[in-house]
Amino acid sequence: MALVAAALATACGSASGPVVARPVAVTPPGATPAPPGGTPEPIDPATLAAFVPEAERFVEEHRGLRFTAPVKVRLLDDAAFRARNGDGGIDPVVADELHALQLVPRSVDLIAASKRSDSEGVVGVYQSRSKELLVRGSAPNPFVREVLVHELTHALQDQWFGIDRPALDAADDERSEAFTAVVEGDAVRIEDEYVASLPAGERRRVRLLEDAVTGIRGSIPGPLRELDLFPYISGPDFVRALAATRGNAGVDAAFRTPPTTSAEVMEPQRYLGGVAGATTVPVPAAGGASIDHGILGEFGLHLLMERASGTGAVSDADADATTRAWHGDAYVAWSRGTLTCERVTLAAAPGPSHDLVERVLSAYAARVSGVTVTAAPSTVTLTSCG
Repeated sequence: MALVAAALATACGSASGPVVARPVAVTPPGATPAPPGGTPEPIDPATLAAFVPEAERFVEEHRGLRFTAPVKVRLLDDAAFRARNGDGGIDPVVADELHALQLVPRSVDLIAASKRSDSEGVVGVYQSRSKELLVRGSAPNPFVREVLVHELTHALQDQWFGIDRPALDAADDERSEAFTAVVEGDAVRIEDEYVASLPAGERRRVRLLEDAVTGIRGSIPGPLRELDLFPYISGPDFVRALAATRGNAGVDAAFRTPPTTSAEVMEPQRYLGGVAGATTVPVPAAGGASIDHGILGEFGLHLLMERASGTGAVSDADADATTRAWHGDAYVAWSRGTLTCERVTLAAAPGPSHDLVERVLSAYAARVSGVTVTAAPSTVTLTSCG
């Protein structure tokens, strides 16, 4: 799998013709949960139902597409929402790999931290298989309305392009994560445009309510939080770059032919310029029975370089330059007693990029116990156990 897997798949073209009239079904929950840090707010399904058509019209206008079918919105109490959405949580193998790369100390329980973030920090979700939009029971305050706009954008994407793509999820590369960045980046773009349309007082209230959720996510380790937020931070910048140069039609095209690497998402000019996604690198040999293999990617290398600069082994400028030098890799992971080890081979053709990658990784290895680096004419390999 790709390391970024810890974070979280019709017709095409512009729609024309009249807006499809459709009923809105909002199913009320059986109880009212308390919002973070507050007292329960009264649930009014009728008020929520009245807002859904307004939100749909906003999404249609700003996304340039029309809904083709009704979207069922289900309002659930806290327990029912958890039951339907699950607690989520990081893949245990990926948790071990974050420990192996020494991005997070082994004393930190990443599985528990990620489950808490997913179970407490999620307010709404669109489920592409059931075609339902689930909202955690709450009054339709400005933040809940913002979430509805975001999730209705997913429903619209699904109706036009299909966002449940199992073949991408099964691949041992970054295609699934890159596509997720398009999906979430597009929804965040429309969500942000909705918030910008609100009066100043409502915008302030959105941010206050949002901060309560952000506070929950802020309690998890930095690298895990960055993995969780990758599609929501890098994705919007990618989608906005497409929209700025090619409009909504360019965003539509990215759903049909998505980027395949985190590098294309982080550096949209790669995608816009038609630069090849990545150099194929053979999976390196494991030092024991393999438990996983895949692609670290530019974003994974970015996390590693953050760790390197944080130790003082390299400068921020060299860490950033090394991240941007990425153009392909492969990794393998294995268990060694109570530790997990990971070996990453980075493509680095002879020349300045090779020298930079070897120098920076070697400086990091010299500073951190359990890390070694070897270089070949066209690759640099890092091995880390933690």
